[in-house]
Amino acid sequence: MSVEQNSLRRRRSNRRLTIIVLPMLIACAGPSHLHSPWVIVTKGPRATVSLDTSRIEARTRGSRVHLQTKFTEPAYRPQVGGPAYDLAEASLDVDCDARQALSLEAIVFDSLRQPVHRETYPQAQWEGFREHDLGEDILTDLCRILARFRLRRGAQREVVADRATVAAEVIGLNRES
Repeated sequence: MSVEQNSLRRRRSNRRLTIIVLPMLIACAGPSHLHSPWVIVTKGPRATVSLDTSRIEARTRGSRVHLQTKFTEPAYRPQVGGPAYDLAEASLDVDCDARQALSLEAIVFDSLRQPVHRETYPQAQWEGFREHDLGEDILTDLCRILARFRLRRGAQREVVADRATVAAEVIGLNRES
C-alpha cells in the first residue's frame, strides 16, 4: 500500500470517528448548568448565592434548603487574619408565607474546598426576612424559586418542571430585579 493510500485511509477513518464522537462530545459539553442541582438565587459584585435543588425538603413549616455562596474575592472569618475562604454553605428553614427564616448550620471552605470553619445554631429562633443575616432580597428571591417547585408534605421533594425550565425562569427573574 502506498503512502498516499495509507494517508487517505487514515483521514477517512478519522472522519468516521469524528462523525461518531463529535455529537457525543457536544451532548456532554452542552450547558451543564441546565442539569446542575444548583440554581442561582442572586448574583452580585461580591458574591453569587445558589440553591441546591436536589436537597429541598418539605417541613411542617416551610422548606429546608441548602444555599451556597461563592465570593468573588476570598473573605476572612471568624476573625480578621483567620483562614481565607471563598465559599460558604448554609442550611436553613424558610417559611415563605410568614416571610421568616431559621438558620441551622453554616460551613466555610478554603479555595481547596477544605472546611475551615463550621457553625451550628441550636438556639436559633425564626427571624423575619429583614432581620435575617441573608437579608430580605436574597430570601425573597429564594422564595420565588421555591414557588417553582411543588413540595408534598412527607415527600423529600418532587420537581414539577425539569431543571432547564426552572433555570430559564430563574434567569428571567434575575433580570427583572
